[in-house]
Amino acid sequence: MLRNVTIATVLVFFILSGNTWTQVEEADNMILIHKSVGDALIKEGNVRGLFNAYNSAHGTNFQFWDHDNNAPVLTDPQGGTHGDYGFPEGG
Repeated sequence: MLRNVTIATVLVFFILSGNTWTQVEEADNMILIHKSVGDALIKEGNVRGLFNAYNSAHGTNFQFWDHDNNAPVLTDPQGGTHGDYGFPEGG
């Protein structure tokens, strides 16, 4: 499980460090819509901490949000929870 979390975390930063972001310079909010596997990735992979470290190192302000479609709960970049974002529930 930890290996999968590590691989997924590396992929997130591979995407963030690519030249693609220069094309969408005004985009700074990212949201991951997930089920329980995404929740484990975020918590065990310290995704919010990795975003904070990346922002500090690169002078960026990427904000990571996630929506747990099982709960349903919207979590902000600081880890605070909010009501449902309004996405349809999956089956």
